[in-house]
Amino acid sequence: RLFFTDKPQEDKSFFQGAILSLQAEQDRLDSLVPAAEGVLEPCKLKPDQAQFCSATAAINLKVKSVRFLIKGLASRGRGVVALDCEWTVTTGSAGRITSSGRVAVIQ
Repeated sequence: RLFFTDKPQEDKSFFQGAILSLQAEQDRLDSLVPAAEGVLEPCKLKPDQAQFCSATAAINLKVKSVRFLIKGLASRGRGVVALDCEWTVTTGSAGRITSSGRVAVIQ
């Protein structure tokens, strides 16, 4: 019922054509979301709302802090956090990933 890929925009039409139930499930999920009214405004962060960490200890402290906060929210049914990571990959001549670098950015 669910399908994951690292290139959703590029892979969408191919896999929805190859796996017919994937398009039906996408249609079902889309029907659960109310239609957007207008265009969403871009998210604007104030300088004090974001922090840059590059040292392992500082990153670990931030992760532990988020986990602690989420634990408290989870007891009220609101404990969800989403992270996105970026890293460099090397591809072969066929376009398949042959190696991956270390995580460069966590956001």
